[in-house]
Amino acid sequence: MSNLKNEYNEMQASDELRERVGKIMAEKRKRRISPIKAVLGAAACFAVATVAVFNLSPGLAAAASDIPVIGDIVRVITFGRYEYSEGYYEANIITPKVEGLGNRELEDSINAMLKADAEKIIERFETDIAEFRRENGDAEIHWGVDSDYEIRTDNESIIVLDVRFTTTAATSTTVHKFYNIDKKNGELITLPSLFRDGADYITPISEYISAEMARQNETGDRMYWSEGDGVDYFTEIDANQKFYINSDGNIVIGFEKYEVAPGAAGNPEFEIPAHIVEGIRK
Repeated sequence: MSNLKNEYNEMQASDELRERVGKIMAEKRKRRISPIKAVLGAAACFAVATVAVFNLSPGLAAAASDIPVIGDIVRVITFGRYEYSEGYYEANIITPKVEGLGNRELEDSINAMLKADAEKIIERFETDIAEFRRENGDAEIHWGVDSDYEIRTDNESIIVLDVRFTTTAATSTTVHKFYNIDKKNGELITLPSLFRDGADYITPISEYISAEMARQNETGDRMYWSEGDGVDYFTEIDANQKFYINSDGNIVIGFEKYEVAPGAAGNPEFEIPAHIVEGIRK
């Protein structure tokens, strides 16, 4: 069951799709127009449209009634819902969709990734359930797969979409995927793009997180792995570490369950104070 959960957690849209997003962003930067023109252009192109529900599989039903409006132009809607419940097996896969970006090509690519992720999760769930039944009959093992989303930040400049995927089998594990979207310029924000060219942002952020982990270990607020525990412990963030921007404009670095601490710590997050990256952030 542990291996199966890892397989689900590692599923994501193809590298080809993600490369396409990168190319779109690069091209967008080459022909950047002024922020005022970008906003006016996006506003002129925006129109409210009827949402078509894509049938990912026979179990996918429309969920158009669940539509949280996120902003005057950019919004996230529930595009589709897959539900499965039989015996000890349950699945609830919600697919979000982004609408209203001024950069339509990027919008289509993001939505293609969201849809591809949902399709892969559903396909893998149905395949694994069928194989498990063939091998184990009606074994009483509760097995659940859930995927939904949450808006972490929504203001006039950015919207942050948090797509969460949870597997449950004796214990639960949740994986987060953050989409930080620049509303005004219609761009997907990456961690390196927040800093000046050539700036070392890895060192100050990593040093702050290490110090905060040590402080929480000392106070007993939460326990993180450290040198001497016999396991890999945190030393520094990746160049493209998982992150999102909160409502205060600060960077929040996220880790998966078991990545830097025992499972009881869940999915740790660290808000980086503005003064830590002062002088190097754009």
